[in-house]
Amino acid sequence: MKRLTHSVLLAAFLTAGSLALVSAQDAPPPPPPGEGGHGPHDGVAHRVDFLADKLSLTADQKTQLTEIFTKEEEREKKIHEETKAKVDSVLTPDQKATLAALHHDHKGHGPGTPPPANP
Repeated sequence: MKRLTHSVLLAAFLTAGSLALVSAQDAPPPPPPGEGGHGPHDGVAHRVDFLADKLSLTADQKTQLTEIFTKEEEREKKIHEETKAKVDSVLTPDQKATLAALHHDHKGHGPGTPPPANP
C-alpha cells in the first residue's frame, strides 16, 4: 500500500512538474499587464515576438499565431485542471496536503531542478 501511495504521489508530482501545475486557488493573482511578471498571455506575446523577430512574420501571421498559442494555453490549462481533479479524487486529505506542500516547496523549479539549499 505504501508503494502504491508513493507511486501515486510520484506520478502526481511528475505531472505537476511537466505541466507546471499550480492550483488556481493557491496561485496569487497575476500582476497587471506591464507591471512585470507574467500575465495570462505574456507567454504567448513572448513566443510570437520571438518568432516574428526570427522569421520576419507579417502582421497577419502574428495575429494567427497569437490565436493558435492562446488556444493552446487554454487547452493546456483545461488538461491541468482535469488532471488535478483526477489526482485529487485518488488521494486522501493528508496526501493532498503533502502534495500541496511539495508544489509549494518546488514552485518556480522545473522538473529535476532541486530547490535552493537552506542556509
